[in-house]
Amino acid sequence: MLGWREIDFALICEASKIHPDFSKMEQLVKDGADVNAKLGDDDENALSAVILDMENDDVGEDLPDEDSLPKVIEFFINHGFDPDCDEGRAGAKCLANLAFSRCLASKIPAMKLLLDAGFRNVPTRDAHDLEDAMPSSVISTEESYLRHQGDFESAKIYDTLNEMLMAKEKELRDKPLCNK
Repeated sequence: MLGWREIDFALICEASKIHPDFSKMEQLVKDGADVNAKLGDDDENALSAVILDMENDDVGEDLPDEDSLPKVIEFFINHGFDPDCDEGRAGAKCLANLAFSRCLASKIPAMKLLLDAGFRNVPTRDAHDLEDAMPSSVISTEESYLRHQGDFESAKIYDTLNEMLMAKEKELRDKPLCNK
């Protein structure tokens, strides 16, 4: 498969709107749209594509003060999106794309939803290709590339995402394996 199926692409397009029509998304899922659809052999999946591509054509380059990204993430999770697909790469690609999302207003609530739902920062490339293996989430350092670009508002958000990810990873490392 080289591209998205038409019905999966329709779901992605609707979900990528700043204010999507959730009843239309519901109908697309009922009609067979797959919330876990992948783009061929790529790590990109339906939700990661939505997270990266969410935009508002009505406002041009201006970003809205409010968007629907957290609600869209909840929709995908509630309709069976599995962050553990492809050895966790499905969820990890969503984390990575959140770092580059234009949805500044909702990055932090979106990160909380993803982490609470079990999305993890794992390598996206096959383990046998260690030279190319990298954590799929580029939210990996406190020294954000955005600071170097002079985008201080985005840099603060990026650094907060990094802190949230590190706290979740520490929580998982420190959690006892069983309660005795």
